[in-house]
Amino acid sequence: MPVILSLRTAIIALFLIVTTVAPSLADGFDYTARTGIVYLDKAGAPLFEIPSTDAERPPLLEVGTTVNVVTVGFGGVQRLVQAKTAGAAIIVPPGDDRLALDGANGDTARYKLAIIGDAELRPGAVGFGLAGVADGCKASETVVSCDLEPDGPPLFFRVCASREGLHYSVWSGKPLEGARRWRAYYYLGYDVEPDCTERDFSD
Repeated sequence: MPVILSLRTAIIALFLIVTTVAPSLADGFDYTARTGIVYLDKAGAPLFEIPSTDAERPPLLEVGTTVNVVTVGFGGVQRLVQAKTAGAAIIVPPGDDRLALDGANGDTARYKLAIIGDAELRPGAVGFGLAGVADGCKASETVVSCDLEPDGPPLFFRVCASREGLHYSVWSGKPLEGARRWRAYYYLGYDVEPDCTERDFSD
């Protein structure tokens, strides 16, 4: 009998599949090249992975590039943490470790992150990463939004569960009502209680 776990338990996960959707570019912000997933390695160090957009290699970020990290914790509460890339990228080929991609070549670029200030990522935290965004993101008590599209609505972040994984998405405007700019799928490898809607999957 499959084990059904809550979204709260499912935040701690093992495998990740990232998918990008059109439109990937909106008014200068390249979601495909600048949006990825942030998670902790086995030693508790934060890592940031972005998908490839180039047929030869993924775009490489300079050391010290600002990354805004948005985590979604218990009860859907979102937190905003700022970090910087702390070293050169490690190129991860398709099928290696935890990441696989739909894209030109499937490679990803993995970066170590240095958290800015006294903030920290909680154990098991998995979140969104927006690279090269020094300003424009703000956090209320429970929700994070980013103003990255000139004359457009703010960006919002959503996480929902399907049968065996978590779906991460970035929306221009209110989630499920605005335009989805980017999404990722985090494969868990065991059954969870689904709460995604049809709109989460429609293009």
